[in-house]
Amino acid sequence: MDTHTYRAHLHWDGSTADGIRGYSRDHSAVAPPATARVDLSADPAFRGDSERLNPEQLVVMAASSCQMLSCPSSAPPPAPG
Repeated sequence: MDTHTYRAHLHWDGSTADGIRGYSRDHSAVAPPATARVDLSADPAFRGDSERLNPEQLVVMAASSCQMLSCPSSAPPPAPG
C-alpha cells in the first residue's frame, strides 16, 4: 500500500497581548505542493471574520469532496444506448 503524506503551513501575524477576547483570529494557510493561499478565520461565533472560511467549514468541505470523488468510482457504467 502506498503511503500518502500531506503538509500544511499556517501563518498568523496576531498577538495575544490583549487577551483572549482581543486577538485576531485571521490567518492564512497553504498546502504544498499547491500554491494557492487560503485566508482563514474562526467561526463568527468565536470572534472570527465571516468573510473568511473557518476550520469547521473546511472539515465539511473536505468530507463532501471525498464523498463526491468516491461516488463516481462506485457507480455502475452507463447502459449501452
